[in-house]
Amino acid sequence: MQLASMYQAKYPHHLWLTFLLLGLQERRWFFIRNGSAKDYHGPAVHWRHLSRFERHVLRLHRQYDPVADLQQRREARMARPSYNNPLKPVTNGNANGYTNGESIQAPTAADI
Repeated sequence: MQLASMYQAKYPHHLWLTFLLLGLQERRWFFIRNGSAKDYHGPAVHWRHLSRFERHVLRLHRQYDPVADLQQRREARMARPSYNNPLKPVTNGNANGYTNGESIQAPTAADI
């Protein structure tokens, strides 16, 4: 029996795949790199996505709080500069499609 098939027989794929989206894991690592790992409450610390060591020794699954995570993501979205962009196209039918009443023009040589 080959080594790969022995590994698959001992550890079936449904035991080691968590199907966590990479963007969610990257968001957790963003908090870890910034030194605020305790402030992350998202699905990457749900018990299904953690190793036994992280669950039983580090007890990271206790940080999981979907309500706090939703609030945290809303605050981050509102803080983004693109969220309240005055040049964002309007869908209610402005003549030129921009909220500030002006159209975007390419800079001229005098502006540079």
